[in-house]
Amino acid sequence: TIDRCSFKGLVDNGILIVIGGWGSELGNGDGTVYALTIENNTFDIVKTAISVVGGEATITSHGGIAPYELTIDDNIISNTNGGAISIRGLRNIGRGSYIRRNTLTNIGTPDQPNVNALQLNWVNGLTIEDNLIDTVRTSQTDGCGIILDYAWGNNSYLSDNVVVRRNTIKNCTALENGRGIGVWKAKNSFIYSNLIINCSKGIKIANPESTNLMCYNNTIIDCDNGIFLHNSGNGTALYNNIIYQSNIYGIYVLKSVVPISDYNCVYGSIINNYQGDVIKGNNSIERNPAFKNEANSNYQLSIDSPCVDSGISASFITSDILGKPIPYNGFPDIGAYEWHPGTTGFVTPAQVQNLRMIAN
Repeated sequence: TIDRCSFKGLVDNGILIVIGGWGSELGNGDGTVYALTIENNTFDIVKTAISVVGGEATITSHGGIAPYELTIDDNIISNTNGGAISIRGLRNIGRGSYIRRNTLTNIGTPDQPNVNALQLNWVNGLTIEDNLIDTVRTSQTDGCGIILDYAWGNNSYLSDNVVVRRNTIKNCTALENGRGIGVWKAKNSFIYSNLIINCSKGIKIANPESTNLMCYNNTIIDCDNGIFLHNSGNGTALYNNIIYQSNIYGIYVLKSVVPISDYNCVYGSIINNYQGDVIKGNNSIERNPAFKNEANSNYQLSIDSPCVDSGISASFITSDILGKPIPYNGFPDIGAYEWHPGTTGFVTPAQVQNLRMIAN
């Protein structure tokens, strides 16, 4: 365990974990790392805060063993020159691996190339949840809050069985291509109950190798394109998403296998709510989602929102972005927030506002 340490003013990485050697001294791949926890640390003014490297090289070139049971929780990372967390190679063994409840702010700089807050190459069985990512900057066309990628140069090693849920991601706008969540080459993964605000692309899925991806119950606000599929593969499903006030298109599908799409609320796009090879679905709506307090960035649903009770159930979703159970009243809502009449058990007394009585 690496716990309660402070890393500040470093020209290199805060924590660097190397498997199988480094560069020209890469070993025979016999080594690995497992059951490692990195938690409650603070990183400020470093290159990359946490970097796990060598896994993909030792596997693809040397037959080594990628790390497993890696947990990165409750860290505060700010003002990095490179990315925040980089993992290259992760196995799905034992209890799985987690990146949870981290706060990442001001990641990268405008003159630093290829910056992503969470750069995840060939990760398997990883859950990424309850993180806050605010502002990612780069000089080239990356700038993702979270990106699921493959082992470079080898399509046999895609990210697989990844869960991305209940994260808040804001201000990824680098060179008009910053993505809240990017999928470059990944399969059999779940992206749900995330809040994404002011990114060039809210969610972007690319490459034919990106297959069987479930995008459900995300709320995507003020992005150029809410969800953008570009040359993506089979099995993408888009359900129960709110896409609000896109600067160009709400859902844009270009040169891709047509996704399964329905029960979405897409409203207020400047050019078109739907563009390209996308099927709107008979149960989708194009009405104002009626947030509780949009002016104060409260994107919970008001009681009269058309998104309340208008979604479709998904067995893998049991709670919303605040941890409230889904569904309430028998039918799931559209978006990352499930409407509930009460607040007991979810907020502190200081957070209770505009209490109303509901007669049963």
